[in-house]
Amino acid sequence: MVNSDLSALISQLKAHSKHITIETAGIAYVPDMPCDLMSISPKLSNSMPDDPQLAAIHEDARLDIAALRKLIADYTYQLKFVVDSQDDLSEIQRTIEEIGNVDLEKVMLMPQATTRDELLAKSEMLADMCKQTGFAFCQRLHVLLFNAARGT
Repeated sequence: MVNSDLSALISQLKAHSKHITIETAGIAYVPDMPCDLMSISPKLSNSMPDDPQLAAIHEDARLDIAALRKLIADYTYQLKFVVDSQDDLSEIQRTIEEIGNVDLEKVMLMPQATTRDELLAKSEMLADMCKQTGFAFCQRLHVLLFNAARGT
């Protein structure tokens, strides 16, 4: 969302009656984006790179609670968390509490997976988490359909 030409592009698309969803990690706030949905995917600690130097940079930038608060206050939104294991649930709940004023009906959980086998293995666990919490289950349709094929 930090590209300076993005707002102009979206305005042109909206002028042609296009539905606009912005996908963001929620680490930057840009006012007055003419979008229909802000799909915010805050990065959990499970997103840390293995490389220690990259991990330190990632940890410093992966979560901006102030930006998340502004985004959910100013836009129609969904919060989509990528889940690797059952252990992620407590971090998700802490993050939601820290953001505050989150409509829990707008929270989605999506399995962390790059292959169809990983997706299927984690989907049952994630479905149980969704039943437990009332959060929505978000599928990774491209992984289900195309497995790990690049460019899909």
